[in-house]
Amino acid sequence: MRDLQRSQMGERNKTLSEATAVMKILSTPKASLAKIELLMCLTAFLLILLNIFGSWRRRHNNPKFRILLWAACNLSSYLIACTLSLMTKASFQNQLLPVWAIFLMIFFGSSDSYSTHSLEDCEQWMNYFWQYMIKVCGLSFLWSTYANKSPMILALFVLLLIVPLKNGQRASSPLTASRHGQQVTTKLIADYMISEHRLSEGVLDPIQMRGYNYVVRGEETNISLKKLKRKETAAPWEAPDYRMLLEITDRVVTIEKVWNCEGWLLRLDGGDEDSKLKDICLSFSLYKLLRLRFSGYSLPKEARKKLRKLIRNGLLAEINDYERAFRVIELELSFLFDLFYTNKPIIFLPSRWLVKVIELLLLVIGSLLTIGLCFWLYNSNRPRDEVQLATTGGLSIDALVTALILIVFTCVDLVQFFFMAISDWAKVSLLCNYVQTNSWQGNKRIEKLIGLICRKESQKPWDRKLRQYSLLDQTRYCKKQSAPAELSPKVKKAVFRSLMSNRWILENGKASLRLNEVQGELSWACGLKTQTQVIIVWHIATSICEHETRISNSNFYATPPAYSNISLA
Repeated sequence: MRDLQRSQMGERNKTLSEATAVMKILSTPKASLAKIELLMCLTAFLLILLNIFGSWRRRHNNPKFRILLWAACNLSSYLIACTLSLMTKASFQNQLLPVWAIFLMIFFGSSDSYSTHSLEDCEQWMNYFWQYMIKVCGLSFLWSTYANKSPMILALFVLLLIVPLKNGQRASSPLTASRHGQQVTTKLIADYMISEHRLSEGVLDPIQMRGYNYVVRGEETNISLKKLKRKETAAPWEAPDYRMLLEITDRVVTIEKVWNCEGWLLRLDGGDEDSKLKDICLSFSLYKLLRLRFSGYSLPKEARKKLRKLIRNGLLAEINDYERAFRVIELELSFLFDLFYTNKPIIFLPSRWLVKVIELLLLVIGSLLTIGLCFWLYNSNRPRDEVQLATTGGLSIDALVTALILIVFTCVDLVQFFFMAISDWAKVSLLCNYVQTNSWQGNKRIEKLIGLICRKESQKPWDRKLRQYSLLDQTRYCKKQSAPAELSPKVKKAVFRSLMSNRWILENGKASLRLNEVQGELSWACGLKTQTQVIIVWHIATSICEHETRISNSNFYATPPAYSNISLA
């Protein structure tokens, strides 16, 4: 018995000694350096993943895919903080530590296609600011430690210039998309739309856009800081009505100016026979009006009436051209999505695109300088007390890791820049510059280049599938969505015809009830307290009908019964 106890104690002591030896190895300077490099590689991988797949989020509504991107975004922030902490606490010296720290900060603000995960993140924009400031403290400590004696000071300075540029854009995106930010940025358009209908001279023409001075671009650079007091309409005891003034000058591009452009690229008998290029500007202008809803502003009665005429008699004038309506609305909603979840609204502000180009040039120059100095440094006589990782053949692992991360990240950033340059935001910017610049109109090379970019069919802006969920098909333990259904042309055409038949007067489903002669029996279900209750009641009703109706032929969905038409009104 005693022998057994002694053997067990010996095994325990052996295990403890092995664990102690492992802990000693992990606490050595080389082990700490290896952990830093491992975390660097993992962080770079996660943020490169965000840069590549962040733009797919709008087109792929897979919950697992969204969770993966959310995890990559949040985990990368914690890994950056952890890696900077290890660098500042390191008991050894390595000339590449400040280089890695700067690149961690560049990584932190690099995901232009993934600025926020949800709308709640926009309201919590200060969180990113404080995270950034905490990380800046760690970077400042490393800079003060190595800046005076680092042989890579030139490369460090070039890379350091990128940090505020990238993180400034990243911090501005959720602030702009927040409720307060939108109220500030859309105030000018809201005030302008109060009196826009008065600028129309003569008869409105929604096909040629005559009289439609809806702003496409340029109001950002034409804001008058003077606030107008309407003393002539305000009584002495009433508060004056303060409004911001927007003057339609040559710097401001409107829908009417786009349609009246005499350049070959935008003419119906020239390069825009199907009006797809002009419709890009129309979508962007409608997106600006849509933003007013999210800002708490509303259009006056006259403006709504004028806009309804544009939609009814202009956008949907052709009975068989329902595809145009869906294309314009699809693009309008994609602009709205980018406002909340990407950096594009900040990048494509006037003069900001130049900042993006400078940022990319600094990245390329800084990366080349860093890689060159890095290998030169490791081939020269380095201080003996400096810790480094190397292979048995003497090849520096530190230099290889640094070069690999810089090359891959720079290539990903170049690809991201390319896709940004052919995005819908870039198309709006190019078309507006074309309308404003007379020298571009008639220049065949410029027109061909802009036409090539704007005609480039990018990936579909949305998934174009209807996600379905049936309450009656679910059980207590199984709550799963049905397979998404493709939005077919027949469905689009049916929606279009339903709106046309109702003369564009939406009555919350009552029009379909009258059409099917059941208004007296079912009209109560269209007047419930909330819209959510109305939707749920009709969802349950149509689901019961689907379960009770036996589908005997394949043409059932081609000629749907009366209850399925309710959703079209």
